[in-house]
Amino acid sequence: MVKSRREPRPRGGRLGVISSGVTVGCLALASVGVGMVVPVLEAGPAGAVASGCTIVADPTPSDFTSCPGADLSQDDLAGDDLAYADLAGAQFASCPGGQTAPCFGADLSGADLSDADLSHAVFEVTYFPGMAQVHGGYAVLTGADLAGANGTDATFDYLGLSGSGIDAVGADFSGASFIQASLAGLDLSDVNFSGAALEEVDLNGTTLSGAVFTGADISGSGFSGTSLVPADQSVASLTEAGAPVSWTTPDPLPGLTPGTCDPVPGAQFPVGTTQVICAVHDDGGHVGYGAFTVDVVGAPALTVTASTLATATVGVPYSEPIPVSGGYPPYSFKVITVSGKLPKGLHLDKATGVISGTPGAHSTTSTFTVQVKDSKSPRSPGHPSLQDSTTASLTLPVAP
Repeated sequence: MVKSRREPRPRGGRLGVISSGVTVGCLALASVGVGMVVPVLEAGPAGAVASGCTIVADPTPSDFTSCPGADLSQDDLAGDDLAYADLAGAQFASCPGGQTAPCFGADLSGADLSDADLSHAVFEVTYFPGMAQVHGGYAVLTGADLAGANGTDATFDYLGLSGSGIDAVGADFSGASFIQASLAGLDLSDVNFSGAALEEVDLNGTTLSGAVFTGADISGSGFSGTSLVPADQSVASLTEAGAPVSWTTPDPLPGLTPGTCDPVPGAQFPVGTTQVICAVHDDGGHVGYGAFTVDVVGAPALTVTASTLATATVGVPYSEPIPVSGGYPPYSFKVITVSGKLPKGLHLDKATGVISGTPGAHSTTSTFTVQVKDSKSPRSPGHPSLQDSTTASLTLPVAP
């Protein structure tokens, strides 16, 4: 039997990723389904007849195509100008034979449906003879213009509209059904989804400014990359333990409120990339989810950034730090004496890395090796240290 608009969906289909690491039972259906026949009846230029429906040329708000309730499921309407059209209750997908082939879906690719009345229209018909079987018809909407259209109580279930280039800005889809549809990446600004069935819908990456969701059911839907979920975060860590990371809770939309996240803001995040899962609540108590990442960037490699230090002068007080970058400060310093020594009269502060003193009369230019370690925590007793360590050959010129 054909599915009702809100009846439970089978769970045997391919899992669709709502957000990285969050999955729902989302059945992936293409524009042309199993047992479906693409339309072969071409409407042709404006003024032609499609299944008894005359396409009005150059439509205006007072002169437009009017075919309420028409069955257009076998028509090629690609590129047709159906602006302002009255297509309320039209059938753009059908399965005349019930659970037996063929099923049909209209080709609306590139059609102009802006400001059209599409209320109660049907864009998909799906049967589920068995958990592993799908049988249905699906309208093709690639590149269609639905801006400002009245799609109240229309049926778009299971349609894969992500990347379709549809323009739906300002459309009214109140009470419409989009169960398990993919709308990812679409600009849905100012769209009215009040009372819509949006269970398990892929809304990831959509633009939702001005959209209204009052009374909608968003159970299991994905909102990653939308204004309802924090943006990805990147912070630098000053210690190997990572860094505490906070973010601002996004503003709500009518009918939708950003919920709690796991981990919570202010938590300590380790070095590397961590996924954060956040809830989105509708005003009926249903929950959708979104994800973002926190990237804690560890310190770069510990490096001595010079090979020659500032020149010292015999009899003149000298003070010069060994230049170091990267790793996790504070550092410790040591001259490896088997490979050279400091000029006479100078010494190294092992905690600060500053070479200071006054070169004596017999001091000469010296080349030596210095070892620098950072403060990364060691392993448990008896294990090798995890400290980052580097050695460098340095020359300290001494002028007479």
